[in-house]
Amino acid sequence: MSKSLGNIVDPVAIVKKYGSDAFRYFLMREVTLGLDGTYSEDLLKERYTSDLANDIGNLWHRTASMMEKYFGGKVPASSQGSEKTPLWQNVIGLWDKVCRDMLAYDPRESLAKIWTVVTQANQFVEEKKPWVLAKHEDQKQELADTLYVLAETVAHIGVLLQAFLPETSRKITSRLKLSDPFAIKDESAFRKPLVKAGTVIEKGDPLFPRLEDKIAPC
Repeated sequence: MSKSLGNIVDPVAIVKKYGSDAFRYFLMREVTLGLDGTYSEDLLKERYTSDLANDIGNLWHRTASMMEKYFGGKVPASSQGSEKTPLWQNVIGLWDKVCRDMLAYDPRESLAKIWTVVTQANQFVEEKKPWVLAKHEDQKQELADTLYVLAETVAHIGVLLQAFLPETSRKITSRLKLSDPFAIKDESAFRKPLVKAGTVIEKGDPLFPRLEDKIAPC
């Protein structure tokens, strides 16, 4: 950015348009700490749409919508062994990986690892196809297990995002009614189940609305 070239970016204006979490996310994903980075609003829009709206935003919306549709908006009870699901194991394994990256002053890599699990969670939905399971009474427990694992995944991701996207983290953890996410300060606490069966969740508005809905024409 250069005053002489006239390519100054007003961060206040950007935050008003996209939100502080979106701007924070873009800077941490696109710029390596201590080095120069590239900024353009087009790149910010791409990150917003692909990573925030389509990835984490869609994951929450699908999870909450299916719990609402199939279990009356409550976290379903899981059967024994759900914690052995590869997705669950991957998300609880993030604590050590994220901590190591942060101790190395590399938030970019921390977020990349978190988003790998976000992608896996969306793939898990496509693999399990809860909308198909819901059609068969004898697969009701598998449906419950699937949505419970998704709820746990989103909850654990929400806790990790406290350091990166505080507003998004607050929305996720409050909508899942986590008792005290800030009390989770070590790996032992993080590896435990965080959501409670029977909890009435709050779907709420989209975490990251579509840009055509969020941004008014200039």
